Amino acid sequence: MSIETRNTERRRSPKPPPQRSKVSGPVALWRTDRNLKIVGVTRRADCPIRSIPEVGTQVSKHRRRTGLLDRDAHLEALGGKPTTYGFRVLGRFFEVRIAPRRDRKGKIVGARGQLVPAKHPWTARPKANGSNGHDRSKTGRRYSLKSAALSLDLAKAVADSARIQSEIRMARAVEQERHALEAQLRAEAEERRARLLADASAVLDESFELRENLERLGRILVHRIGDWCVIHTRDGDLMRRLTFHHRQTAKASHVALAFPEEDEGLFFRMIVHGKAELFSSLAPTDYPTIVPSEARIEALKGLEVQSIIRVPIRLAGRTIGMLTLGSSDAGRFYDVSDLRLAEGLAHRMALSYESVRLYQEAQREITLRKEVETRMRTLNQDLERRVQERTALLEEAMREANSFAYTVAHDLRAPLRAITGFCQALKEDYSTAVDPTGQEYLERIVTGARKMDELIRDLLDYARLNREEIRKTYVDLDQILDEVLQQMSGELEERKANVRLEKPLGKVVGHGPILARVFTNLLSNSAKFVAPGVVPSIRVRSENHSIRTRIFIEDNGIGIAKEHQERIFGIFERLNRAEEYPGTGIGLAIVRRALERLGGAIGVESQENNGATFWVELPSA
Repeated sequence: MSIETRNTERRRSPKPPPQRSKVSGPVALWRTDRNLKIVGVTRRADCPIRSIPEVGTQVSKHRRRTGLLDRDAHLEALGGKPTTYGFRVLGRFFEVRIAPRRDRKGKIVGARGQLVPAKHPWTARPKANGSNGHDRSKTGRRYSLKSAALSLDLAKAVADSARIQSEIRMARAVEQERHALEAQLRAEAEERRARLLADASAVLDESFELRENLERLGRILVHRIGDWCVIHTRDGDLMRRLTFHHRQTAKASHVALAFPEEDEGLFFRMIVHGKAELFSSLAPTDYPTIVPSEARIEALKGLEVQSIIRVPIRLAGRTIGMLTLGSSDAGRFYDVSDLRLAEGLAHRMALSYESVRLYQEAQREITLRKEVETRMRTLNQDLERRVQERTALLEEAMREANSFAYTVAHDLRAPLRAITGFCQALKEDYSTAVDPTGQEYLERIVTGARKMDELIRDLLDYARLNREEIRKTYVDLDQILDEVLQQMSGELEERKANVRLEKPLGKVVGHGPILARVFTNLLSNSAKFVAPGVVPSIRVRSENHSIRTRIFIEDNGIGIAKEHQERIFGIFERLNRAEEYPGTGIGLAIVRRALERLGGAIGVESQENNGATFWVELPSA
């Protein structure tokens, strides 16, 4: 075969076009931070490149002819400019797309790279002067017809793609517009429901008259959610119709017939269990479920109702009423959202019912309390009057008794002094004329007269405490007890008593002479009530308890049994024989009465045959 023949065959069989990769999405993805450090890599299983950098690799070199990562392209992406360049490996062509990576606020936080199969080889454009080594005229003739056909196919494909993309964009726009319209309608419906619930709450909270509130609410409901409504409240085993309304006044009678004023039929048995019902599109078979009798069914049909909602009004798990809503409009059918709205209205009615009930109970409580207070005030006034009367009588009786006791005691002392004086004179002047037996009788008369005089004197002291006016002052206990010990020195020396004062004892609020009498009686008892042969030992100390001061008088006497410790403070109470321990039995009664007048108290702690501790408590100065 000649060279010319071979050239002709070569011209007749054109060179096949280069193989082009099909675009099937990214085969590899990577992300970098602002320092061009790779922070994430994702690759598909069919990715032909096995040397994709791992996480942590730094993009630091410029792209070579067969290099995948280009530092300059990533830097341009960090500046906000997307970049694309070609990449070839194993005879296949790829496109590398580098774009900025942003956060939610739009701030660039790194670069994002994609490795995508290329639609055509990435080759340099031919120079304008034809210096690429080929004869443009010869090549153009060889491929002109095929290029034209390919161009036409490409133009048709581009036009079809543009048309399809336009249709897709239009369909998306229509879909978005439809979604936006639906969202707007839902928002408007929700706003209407929220406004209705707010208006219902305002109407129900306007006053504490439940019937009036529900009347106003019913008029609102028939204009904004239905054509008619009925509200029932529970009365024992009955459901009593509280109010009903219809948008058309002429058809209100049908509502009254369908829902009578009192109903205890099958219709309300379900409501007792608290089940809400939605009849979105009312069917003939639904009428017996709603109303039980034929007459009521005919009345319900006369309303030409299309959709019904009935919701129980529940409070604390108990059904207290029912709300029924009906729509007669052929284009208005209740749905689940309307049922939720009705349940919200029923909940607000229950809260209003509870508020009214609590208010009425509070009013009853207030009325009852006022009646009780009035009666108590009247009783208190009557009681105060009676107490004042009795107090006046008692004070008068006490004054008379004290006056009588004082007069009697004072008048008794004069004859006693005469008896004592004459007996003493008879004993001294006529001792030789009276035998020993007469002398003994005279001695007994004198002793008895002296005891009676002592008893009368104590009675006078006790009576004087009841009627004497006391002016309290600050009293120094150390000074009072020093004076008492000085006055009792003779008696204490006679009994050989040892008295120890632990000073300072402090100051109290009281009356000096009365406190001197109190401590005199207590010290005298401590020195007197000791066992035979025992030397009396007495200790006086005090303790300050903030606003009160307690004085303790401890002795080593015969002690007091526990069952007698309260008894000894009574008048004329004695625990021992007068022959063993002389006394009138009034001393401790005088002490208690004196301390009561001073706002103080007295007590004793003791065990029999083991001494006693008397304590006196007074306000601190």
